[in-house]
Amino acid sequence: MIGLSFPLQVLSQVQQPKKPLGEFQIRVLKRNQKHLNTAALICALHLEKEAQANKLQSAWSKQFPIPVSVDDQTLVIITMQEMCPEIKPEKFVLH
Repeated sequence: MIGLSFPLQVLSQVQQPKKPLGEFQIRVLKRNQKHLNTAALICALHLEKEAQANKLQSAWSKQFPIPVSVDDQTLVIITMQEMCPEIKPEKFVLH
């Protein structure tokens, strides 16, 4: 039997966990009713040619606290792309 001796300091060091995808992070966003409602309202405003800045601001502020988070804006844009693919939803986000 061969015995190896290691200093206790070497054994007690915490190893960094390996990230399976390198530096990538995976986040899961959950779409809620407020994302659907906002997307539907913005699509309707666009289709009715009512997409004015104050009405768009109102559509967002009815469902979300201002400033709207990037995650919420992303979920609304994805929903708009499904609901009304003929418009460019990126121009209806708040900056």
